[in-house]
Amino acid sequence: MQKDAKQIPARNEIPAEHTWDLTPLFVSDSNWEEVYSNTEQLISRYKNYEGKLADSFDVFLQAIEFDLSIARDIDRLYTYAHLKSDEDTTNQNAQAMLQKAHSLAQRAAEASSFLVPEIQSLPEAVISNYLTNTNISQYVFYIEKILRYREHTLSKEIEEILAMAHEVVIAPMEFFRKLDNADMRFGTITDEQGNTVELSHGNFITFLMSYNRDVRKNAFHTYYKAYDNHKYSIAQSLASSVKKDVFFSRVRKFKSCLHQALFPDNIPDTVYHTLIETVSSNLQPLFKYLSYRKEALGLTELHFYDTYVPLVADVPFSMEYEEACDVCAQALHILGEEYISTLHTGLLGG
Repeated sequence: MQKDAKQIPARNEIPAEHTWDLTPLFVSDSNWEEVYSNTEQLISRYKNYEGKLADSFDVFLQAIEFDLSIARDIDRLYTYAHLKSDEDTTNQNAQAMLQKAHSLAQRAAEASSFLVPEIQSLPEAVISNYLTNTNISQYVFYIEKILRYREHTLSKEIEEILAMAHEVVIAPMEFFRKLDNADMRFGTITDEQGNTVELSHGNFITFLMSYNRDVRKNAFHTYYKAYDNHKYSIAQSLASSVKKDVFFSRVRKFKSCLHQALFPDNIPDTVYHTLIETVSSNLQPLFKYLSYRKEALGLTELHFYDTYVPLVADVPFSMEYEEACDVCAQALHILGEEYISTLHTGLLGG
């Protein structure tokens, strides 16, 4: 007889030490609102720099630092709102904060749309002189990256229009995120002990590691059945995202969507293709391993749900989170005390 279904615990049922601490970003939602309002007001100051970047080095430096300051605040606002939303994707207040962060980013992009075209249009002698000033040395790479985009940057007016489309552009991604993390329900399966357990993103892989093939097979098919039930919506979201990429690659005069995707990191298309060709030409070790796995598990046919189960049986392994953190720290101690201290803060600080 099956036991009552095990439900995924609510976040408030999880020990605080195993949840993230967002106070390094903002101490409270009200603190977030304060910074949001302040940043919203500061955005209007972009106009103080428009058309003046060639006036003097000081004005140019102030504009760069102001823009980066706004970007940092918006990143912080967005990250906090996004993480609050991830805590509970049905939390309407968190969703509202996330929408406000998106909207603020769009307005900042509109207000600053003149900046990149104006930097790129500065006479070579002027920009070269600016970049030799030691006071701007920490921003040289950032500015050179802007200059590298010259042939892919449009007029101020068109850049402003594209910036206004920000929330429309991210719609396919946001649709899938909401579907995958808020609306998707994976159903239940029966575990090794006969318990009925609610399947989730978090425990899916654990069930694929089960030595009971029926358990892992059921988990696999139940999990992906949920996606199959939404395949047309997901396909439409993907199609919209691809069309968005095609649109921007054409508008910005990139050779292809691939060229556009690799350009920010200055990676040639050939590197991407070489990686694929190299992997494709060296798959024999993988095939050999999969054949060995099939034999070791005593299977006549290997399926994807058979690829996670450990090959060595009867070796129970369990480790508490804190102990795992200590093991990581010991393994990385050669990198120095500062690194280990930062690692501990990140792993144990929330």
